Amino acid sequence: MTDQLLELRIEDLLMDHREVRKKKVGKYIMKYKNGEDVPPISVTYCVHTGKYHLNEGHHRMVTRHFLGKSSIHAKIEPCYLYQCKGNEPDCPSYNIRHVILE
Repeated sequence: MTDQLLELRIEDLLMDHREVRKKKVGKYIMKYKNGEDVPPISVTYCVHTGKYHLNEGHHRMVTRHFLGKSSIHAKIEPCYLYQCKGNEPDCPSYNIRHVILE
């Protein structure tokens, strides 16, 4: 499996931090509403747990959620490492319900 571009459910994405800036989300809202190109988020698929870990794109994901969308385009890279985030028991894993706007 190589890097792929897929549409993923926002609810299925895990984040290692939950804080996002309001101002940046506001800028992305305007980009989406104006039909501008917004790059896909970057996600690692953990082959050990079957979970998707967000690498880059927290603000874009939150923006899509606030716009009432349930999915987002994501560039997915599989993780084949034994010591990946998915195998770390103390690794924080937040989802869209845990987001805090700063």
